[in-house]
Amino acid sequence: MLANTCSVNPANDPCWELKTPMPISRRDLGVDADSNGKVYAFGGHDGNGNFLGILQVYDPQNDSWITKSPLSLARNAMGFTYSPSNGRFYVAGGFNNGTLLRDFYEYDPISDHWTEKAQMSIARFGLSLVAGNNNKLYAIGGSTSDATCITTIEEYDLNSNSWSTKTPIPTGRCMSSAITTSDGKIYVVGGHTSTSIGPRTELNTVETYNPENDSWTIKSPIIYARSNITLVLNRNKNIYAIGGNIAGPDIAVLPSDIVEEYDFQNNTWVVKSPLPVGLDASGGATGIDGKVYIVGGQTLNLAAVSTNYVGFTPQPPSLILDVPIFKQTDQSWKNQTYDNAQKWSPSSKTIEKWGCALTSATMVLNFHGINKLPNGTSLNPGTLNTWLKNQKDGYVGTGWVNWLAISRLSKLSKTINNIVDFDALEFVRFGSANKNQLKTDLEHSIPDILEEPGHFVVATGYEGDIFKINDPYFDKNTLNDGYSNTFLSLTSFVPSETNLSYIMLTVNPDINLVVKDLDGNIVGESFIQQPLTEESNPSLTNSPIRIFYLPKPENQEYTIEISSSENKAYDLNILLYDQNGNVNKISQPGLISENQNDGYVIKFNKENSNNSKAVKQVSFQTLLDDINEGRKLKLISPFVAENLIKLLKDAQKNMDKNKKLAAKLELTLMEEVIKPLKNTLVKEPAYSVLLNDLKLLKGSL
Repeated sequence: MLANTCSVNPANDPCWELKTPMPISRRDLGVDADSNGKVYAFGGHDGNGNFLGILQVYDPQNDSWITKSPLSLARNAMGFTYSPSNGRFYVAGGFNNGTLLRDFYEYDPISDHWTEKAQMSIARFGLSLVAGNNNKLYAIGGSTSDATCITTIEEYDLNSNSWSTKTPIPTGRCMSSAITTSDGKIYVVGGHTSTSIGPRTELNTVETYNPENDSWTIKSPIIYARSNITLVLNRNKNIYAIGGNIAGPDIAVLPSDIVEEYDFQNNTWVVKSPLPVGLDASGGATGIDGKVYIVGGQTLNLAAVSTNYVGFTPQPPSLILDVPIFKQTDQSWKNQTYDNAQKWSPSSKTIEKWGCALTSATMVLNFHGINKLPNGTSLNPGTLNTWLKNQKDGYVGTGWVNWLAISRLSKLSKTINNIVDFDALEFVRFGSANKNQLKTDLEHSIPDILEEPGHFVVATGYEGDIFKINDPYFDKNTLNDGYSNTFLSLTSFVPSETNLSYIMLTVNPDINLVVKDLDGNIVGESFIQQPLTEESNPSLTNSPIRIFYLPKPENQEYTIEISSSENKAYDLNILLYDQNGNVNKISQPGLISENQNDGYVIKFNKENSNNSKAVKQVSFQTLLDDINEGRKLKLISPFVAENLIKLLKDAQKNMDKNKKLAAKLELTLMEEVIKPLKNTLVKEPAYSVLLNDLKLLKGSL
């Protein structure tokens, strides 16, 4: 009974220590903590035939108990909870010497006074009483006088002092346990279906109640079926299911030392370090120190106990990388024009407004020792912005930092920064909240750039499961500060000796693209990059963009298939990077419809980007389709379109007759018709698309 697992093995999770016991032994009591973390223990049974109405309060800070005013009518197996919305405790129903109770009381800790409130509709004991996050209380399940475990759930309105019946719990149960989690859901765990004397079947069922829509959902069951479990929220706001009665074929009460923790993300239960002793019918609460307190209960010989165990997770592992912090709001660069924002956001065009990804990249580069640009200039958000604007691939779309240009910069800056440990920082993207990857990267001294909705930050470390960050705009230090400790995607820059070859494509977000290798296999990753939010004006964003990445392509041909569900003009950018990070950028405007796909062929060379090529696949039919699409989109006047179609069909007829020269002359005539009509009868992008297609078609004849 006096075991102390922390002293034996302080790494136990949780480890358990004995604290000052209650002044009186009792089981089937009610326990909860107030907003100050003081633990209140009410009622119960002393194991010697006496029902109790006493109220005692434990203060974790000085490890001491005091006695408060009792409730006049003693009881055990009642519902007991604290309501943070008004700072008061509530007692519902219970059992006293053969009598089932349906009364309901409120306790005010400030005045130390009990007040009787509206009664429940039915008398019951072995019920659960919990406070929702909606100024309501919920009395769930329990047992009636005929020993039936019921499905009834009643809702108490603190404002109107009235009860109403809600959707019943799917599994009738008594001596179950319930708790409200941070998302407002109520979890009901374990219990049994009958209060008959003798051996009985315990439940492992877990069901959650959503007060918002009055509905129940079945969750993964606990591993060990039990009743009279003590439920508490631990430091990480996860549920601990502690102790309880596991019963057996020949025994009705078999107190357990089992501790299980619920993993919300995976909907699974995990066995944790057990209690020092088996306990049944205890009470529990979370103190102000984040530790859990397990109070009273009964042991195998049915003896009520006064023990007070505190359980806590050992100090979580932590790691912090010394990542320098830059702010996009710094006076030295905040008013510089970001990218070419004067075109896509003329009223709000500065680094201060849009520079979160730029500033995050600066922090990562500086962390890896890249403090100077290739020309020796100090690297900061302002100078990096200028460098990127001077590159043909530094920014893509409307202000998107091109991470592959950052990777090339790391290689170009290696010598000036005296880097000897790596050749370049290799760009790697993970398109999800891969926390395991993030933790692994941090443990290998790789601070990752994390995408939040409309924003980017730098991960600098972790403490337990909470990630530390450098936020380039806001004064936030962890991912829990407004980011729910999660992220949308992860960008790594890995110190490497590998080659930097890549195929990157960008196109309008409503255009679909597929890339295939020589064998017809789909390769690479395509995703829509969600818009950035202007930091001081969340209603203002840049434009989303579809991006495709294929790292380390082979020297071969790849095909691009462009499609759309409707008539569209598009701008396709093809960026072909060799192993040194040098790029060949090819821009291709296009016109497309739901019935027409455009195709391109990439001839990739990883040794030299100048030898990589990308060519649109053009035929008489695709050119005809483009003319028709231009007319539908009102980019080509109907009269001009009719004349171009006539010339195109004449050229095709000449080709069919093997009159290649005549066909080329017809196509040249089409060019001469189009050129003087720019921005009048033939508008962009149709103008550029038609001239490009005509050039390619003539070259293929």
